[in-house]
Amino acid sequence: MKTHIWAACIVLIALNASRANAQPAPPALSDDLTQPETQPLIQSQHKYLVMPASFDILRDERAIWKDMFRPHEGEAKWVIPIVGVNALAISTDAFAYKNFKPSDTVQTASHAVSSLGAPYPLFAAGASMYLIGRYTDDLRLRETGILGTQALVHSIIMTGVFESATNRKQPNGSGGTGFWKGGDAWPSGHASMFWALSTVVAEQYHDSSPVRYGAYLLATAVSVSRFTGRQHFPSDALASSLVGYLVGRWVVHHRSTTRN
Repeated sequence: MKTHIWAACIVLIALNASRANAQPAPPALSDDLTQPETQPLIQSQHKYLVMPASFDILRDERAIWKDMFRPHEGEAKWVIPIVGVNALAISTDAFAYKNFKPSDTVQTASHAVSSLGAPYPLFAAGASMYLIGRYTDDLRLRETGILGTQALVHSIIMTGVFESATNRKQPNGSGGTGFWKGGDAWPSGHASMFWALSTVVAEQYHDSSPVRYGAYLLATAVSVSRFTGRQHFPSDALASSLVGYLVGRWVVHHRSTTRN
């Protein structure tokens, strides 16, 4: 876990330095700033200048912990039920694990899907979005890569805190569901990270239904695969979905400057 955090911080520093060095020179302005051919260019350059410049992880962490558990308008109607369902899932985890016995084919497929939530592919995805956005001069994609990477860092930190606090063992064939037994199962790190990045993408491109729902469907698939692959209990996957979503939502709504 610590290795992943340091790796993420290094990526953020590299992206921040690259962005600072890549700031374009401001256009020459005429006396008439209202000229139609000049104004769009001014607005485009302005988006570079107002991009969030701070990646103070500790400062943002304090803010996230204070704000993420306060649902925004319209979210309480589904966030609160999910919390209740998660509490119910914890009480039925043993039953679900014992009675759901997927075939070898299903488990193999589940492991392949859940591998998408590993740290390195996700950080590579964030860096790729940034680089492609920079190469194509797509400000929104460029910022999505930066915010996605930031969300991954926060997700790793927050998941690590919950895992240390709950100390729940993974199933590992035993089916034991107890907390404080010396484990790191609750919530699932793979699923929470994938949800954090997917939420950033979905919220940044909320005006595109295919992108938005596609991102959430992929994140849901990763969460489900953690259970069908018998690597986590249902409540582990459900909790990680909520943690990842709340982290991604906070990052976009507090740091995005290109969200339409």
